[in-house]
Amino acid sequence: MHSPLPTKPVFTQSKVEPKRQASRQPRFTFWAGLALMVIILAVAVLHARGVFVQAPSRTIAPPPPQVAVSAPLQRDVDGRLEFLGQFSAVDHLELRAQVGGALTQIGFKDGDIVHKGDLLFVIDRVPYEIKLAQANAQLESATARLVLANRELARIQMLQARQVETAENLDQRAADQRAAQAAVDDAKAQIRDAH
Repeated sequence: MHSPLPTKPVFTQSKVEPKRQASRQPRFTFWAGLALMVIILAVAVLHARGVFVQAPSRTIAPPPPQVAVSAPLQRDVDGRLEFLGQFSAVDHLELRAQVGGALTQIGFKDGDIVHKGDLLFVIDRVPYEIKLAQANAQLESATARLVLANRELARIQMLQARQVETAENLDQRAADQRAAQAAVDDAKAQIRDAH
């Protein structure tokens, strides 16, 4: 049997080429990394020195305003001084009428001194005269009803004494007489209020 002969290895071009490419790759990466670091370092130094910072814009102050100047005037001045003033009373009083109505006359002027008992205002009497006339008419009507109620009560009392009329009718006539008397009293009070 044959023993195999040792053979020499044969290198082909294709096997050598990858080694050359592999040796070029690390050198290129090294130089590219070094260049990048130099650029970053340069930018950092320039930034620290303020090269990239914009200088603030300078504003120009406006020129001072122009002012006209004149010489002072000299004159004689009067020794009197005039002022506007206002007087007010030390004591004042607010006046109100006890009743409402339209004023027909005012018995004083602003600023006049008034004394107790002086005529200050005159109020229109017409509405009060109308109210008084209505109260007088109600009094006459109430008085007439009272007279009638008194007569009817007297008749019923007479008939009750003869036992012709019932006690119920007597009570009704007595109540009518009291209501008529109350109407008279109310009309008199309205007359006093209208005065």
